[in-house]
Amino acid sequence: MQSMTGFGSCLEHGKGWEFQVSVKAVNGRFFDLKMQLPSFLNQHESSLRKLVESYFERGTIELQVRASIKKLGVSKKPVLNLELFDLYHNELKKIQKNLNAKTPMVTQITDWLALPDLFNFESVEVSPTDVKALTVAVQKACQECLAERTREGSSLKKDLLLIIKLINQELSAIKNLSLSWGQDPTPAYVERITNYLEKKGLEVSEERMAEEWAYFREKAAIFEELQRLTEHLDHFKQILNSDEASCGKKLDFYTQELLREFNTIGSKTLLAQVTRHVIESKNLVERLREQVQNVQ
Repeated sequence: MQSMTGFGSCLEHGKGWEFQVSVKAVNGRFFDLKMQLPSFLNQHESSLRKLVESYFERGTIELQVRASIKKLGVSKKPVLNLELFDLYHNELKKIQKNLNAKTPMVTQITDWLALPDLFNFESVEVSPTDVKALTVAVQKACQECLAERTREGSSLKKDLLLIIKLINQELSAIKNLSLSWGQDPTPAYVERITNYLEKKGLEVSEERMAEEWAYFREKAAIFEELQRLTEHLDHFKQILNSDEASCGKKLDFYTQELLREFNTIGSKTLLAQVTRHVIESKNLVERLREQVQNVQ
């Protein structure tokens, strides 16, 4: 089982370029890849996207690639525009001649650098070796991120199993209370049934009391809900103990079903003790659901 959060990074050197790649993964209902590439690498976006998709199934993934020319640390290198330099030089000599100046018009390097467009900034060609280095960097960053998601997934699994154990304890308490519920109505329910019959204008007899009590018991029966809860919790544990890496959607479905069954028991039960256990169970299911949101 894997978490949906993780981070990985890698620095790789190619022939003319070096690439710093980072992969960040956070929670998301579906797979959503966001890529930040230098513009000159846009032609490789499709292949890089397929590569990242091979590592992750769910979550929001952010891939960032920073590229710089080896040993220069920049993405473009300055190149002297020789034609423009010659043009500047010839024009400056004309001005010097017209002014009868004894010294050149431009004498310092800084003066030349101040002339507009004297330098062009060009990228170094991205060779097949560089593309391979980029691919390796993305692979290693994804693998590191994936390893972190797996480590966190193991921790999540322990937490989820602990919560399941606590829910099972609450469920056992509810079962025991429902089984120990006596065949005869309590004084409070005798009074409740009596008031109901009197309002309806019906005779309050022992036979009628037994019928109404049987109806109340049948209406309040929670055996089916208890059975479904047991099955849901067993299936939940089976998924956790399986080798399935992407199981978050299934687990989320079961948390919804667990909450639905506990809500039904809470609405049907006639015992205050059961209600207390239902409330605690729902709190545990909410904790379960919050953790499941982190599972891939």
